[in-house]
Amino acid sequence: MHSLVAAQAPLPGAGASSTSTASSKPTGKLGYFQYNDANSRISAKIFLPESMGEWAVENPWRNADKSLINDPQVFVVANFQNVSSPRFFGLIRVSYDLHGYDCGVVFKKLAELDGLSLEKYSETDVQGIKGGKVYVLAYASKDRTATSKLVCDEKSAVELFVVAPSDGKFAEPMTTIVGSSELTIAAMAD
Repeated sequence: MHSLVAAQAPLPGAGASSTSTASSKPTGKLGYFQYNDANSRISAKIFLPESMGEWAVENPWRNADKSLINDPQVFVVANFQNVSSPRFFGLIRVSYDLHGYDCGVVFKKLAELDGLSLEKYSETDVQGIKGGKVYVLAYASKDRTATSKLVCDEKSAVELFVVAPSDGKFAEPMTTIVGSSELTIAAMAD
């Protein structure tokens, strides 16, 4: 059994994404929460910077059984929001069956539906995992920015999608969240 884990992936333009079965220890004071779905082999460990104050977490999300789109189905399974800055939030979104669609294209289209435009994009193939890829995508609109870390195999995908106002004070916390969080899809060896 292999696991596909994205850990310490930098923002696009900051070098290549890395994949590992062990994460680097995040720096600074961070709280975290975990999402695990044993049936789908998907899990996430999301680190949230304590320097930003209190975070509200909904895990599982109340509408986790409702897909955002019809084909392939994509579900929000957990979310988090900064209490003092509610427009700074994140989602864990999953697709249990991509139905042959490219996961990078699917999740990019979701961001576009949210009114965001792709600014930067990196893609790394993962050796030993059929269809294994790690994407890091950066988006922007007039009044907000978003960063996505996306892990896929040939069938499924898990994404950490973080959104913040277009204010410089959110850049470092957003980088910390995306860079330190771990997304995992356990896959059977070929």
